[in-house]
Amino acid sequence: MLRLSSISKTYVNKESTVSALDSVDLYFNQTGFIGIIGESGSGKTTLLNIISLLDNPTSGEVLFFENNIFSLSKEEQDLFRREKVGYISQSYNLLENISVEDNLSLCLFDKENKNLINDILNKVKLLEYKTALAKNLSGGQKQRVAIARTLLQNPDILICDEPTSALDKDNSITIYEILKELSKEKLIIVSSHDYSLLSSYADRLISLENGKVVGDQIKSESKIIQVGNNSYTIRSGTKLSNSEVNELIDYLNDSSADRNFSISNNYINNKNKEEYEEKELSFERKKTSFKPLFNIVISILKNNKWRFAFSIILMFLCLSFIGTSLTFATYNEEENMISETLADNNSYASFDKYFLNENKRTVVSNISKSDIEDLKDCIPLDYYLTFKRQVFGFNAYFVDDEYMTYGRYYNYLCKGAIQYDSTIIDNNHCSLLSGSLPTNDNEILLTSIHYELFKCFGYKNGDVIINPSDITINSLIDKTFKIGSNNFIIKGIIDTKISVEKYQVLKNVLLDYNDRKNYNLYVEWSYYHNESPHCFIYTSNLTYLLDSIYGEGNSPAINTLSSFVPNDASIAKKIYHLNNKLIDGNNIYQIRSLSIHKVTSISSFLIPFSIASTVIAIITTILSFIFIYIFSLSITKDSMKVFGIIRSCGYSEKTTIASFLLEPLFVALLSSILSLTTIIFLQILLNDVFKVEFGVISNVFGINFFTSIFLVVIALIISILSTFIAFKVLSKKSFVSLIK
Repeated sequence: MLRLSSISKTYVNKESTVSALDSVDLYFNQTGFIGIIGESGSGKTTLLNIISLLDNPTSGEVLFFENNIFSLSKEEQDLFRREKVGYISQSYNLLENISVEDNLSLCLFDKENKNLINDILNKVKLLEYKTALAKNLSGGQKQRVAIARTLLQNPDILICDEPTSALDKDNSITIYEILKELSKEKLIIVSSHDYSLLSSYADRLISLENGKVVGDQIKSESKIIQVGNNSYTIRSGTKLSNSEVNELIDYLNDSSADRNFSISNNYINNKNKEEYEEKELSFERKKTSFKPLFNIVISILKNNKWRFAFSIILMFLCLSFIGTSLTFATYNEEENMISETLADNNSYASFDKYFLNENKRTVVSNISKSDIEDLKDCIPLDYYLTFKRQVFGFNAYFVDDEYMTYGRYYNYLCKGAIQYDSTIIDNNHCSLLSGSLPTNDNEILLTSIHYELFKCFGYKNGDVIINPSDITINSLIDKTFKIGSNNFIIKGIIDTKISVEKYQVLKNVLLDYNDRKNYNLYVEWSYYHNESPHCFIYTSNLTYLLDSIYGEGNSPAINTLSSFVPNDASIAKKIYHLNNKLIDGNNIYQIRSLSIHKVTSISSFLIPFSIASTVIAIITTILSFIFIYIFSLSITKDSMKVFGIIRSCGYSEKTTIASFLLEPLFVALLSSILSLTTIIFLQILLNDVFKVEFGVISNVFGINFFTSIFLVVIALIISILSTFIAFKVLSKKSFVSLIK
């Protein structure tokens, strides 16, 4: 059945070359108890390791039914170890921290028959220790568990390397009796230093010396061997019947001649071998169950809680650093501006036109009708010709001029005027609260913000005095103001849909630069007064109003358009992309809005930081992989024996590595959850800081889908890939070096 042809094994190191086996030729039948004897270093263990496929020969062939097992594929070699050969080491090769049952389950593979485990344990008299941890067993019990595990494999060949070296005599006899019984159905190959005990049970003794076979003898069948008339020998370890005892007594009592009596291990040379049998090698190729391996991994985790916790902490720190860098690296000014625009219900945009001269410098340029059409092609909004500069001081008409005692909410300066267009009302940007629309050049509209000023401070113009308590929405209609050289009549008051609730707190506070929240609120409110159509005067003829202020022909260039911006992400996105971009290669429209102002203030701080964070994130990812890989190597070294034992039981490299990837999988998932939680908490803190420092409404940072998935993927890649590579490197080692 099994034939070794010219097997040699040489170990080469820096200092010397050692020949462990030298051209060994042996043949083994399908059953029988074969003993391998020899001094330490004779090559016994190396020979058994090669037969078991735990080590590779330097040269030669191991033939199983004339199939060279070292020519099989890696998968077939795993199947050979699983189905054809079982190996019992002198160190038992049990997994110490799992139960006896789980140790046996390693060789069940896809079988789930628990009765089979019970039967085997009963056979080796260990059923009561089924749930005990292997580390709590005695040496003899461990050896019997090792035998039971191999019996579950039901292999054709059972290899035992010094199975009783650490056992007392009684336990050794028990082990040998079990092996002797098994040899009736299987090929049992046992190595031992105990010549006396091994020879009592072995059917054949093979002697090794310096890696060579120096003796190969088959034990005589007879119990009593008589050579001539004067030599009478009894085979060691045999039990004599009553007739044989009487025969021996008669022999010793015969005084007619000298009698020689001895107890001997009598073997004859192994010359009559079976004919070599050639048979196609086949395997059951059963699907492997992960359950035993899963139990092993769980037990490893339970017994290495601190290492598992440290792995999570290490990965958590790496991911948190990567995630924090990604938070800044993935900052998107466009998305931030859009979200801020949508969050700001008072949204508007002011478009300032510049011309790029021959020196590539921007010069203020007049707005024309074609400019309005250009803008409408880019952003479909209604635009209104706007003049942004102080045009009027309402305080000249206040009854109560102690306006400074009212905090920072009230601003008496009107910083702009808009060319009135009926679409303001028609398109529901505004609504008329009182009065009528202007029809003459000297007629104007005030906004609800202006009305609130007079509601607080009253109206006084010559003899016409209206105290604050008497001001109503209709009391200002047809009242007059002098703007420049002309008097203008208030024909109506419009509501621009501005929401002022959050600014009411400014009525009760004085300006304090150290109070960042209220200071930013004041800046925001001032921006509305200076830039937005919510606080401008509406006139039917902007040129007439400017001529009144500056004199006819002296009016400054009008280079600004204003528009109300609907709560629409696509419009906000178009505004963002148009800002500071060239139109027709010459014209530049610089857009001013509160949302853009706040976001660009943040971006001026964050964009350089985000670039640096991108570099940091890449470097951190690489360093994390290297660091985790080094740590994984230390873990794999701790798991070398376990890895080797599992592989020696016949589990494939792929299945074994996959089982060991469960730990890094748990580490990756748990550390991802912790790091994402930490990053979200950090982002909440950062958002609160930016809201206070810059006055933004929306969140600057948010854990997006990309960042979440990226962190999980990075965690999986770093944890699993580093562990996989570490175990892949480990798998290149021989089973012998792994188990040792």
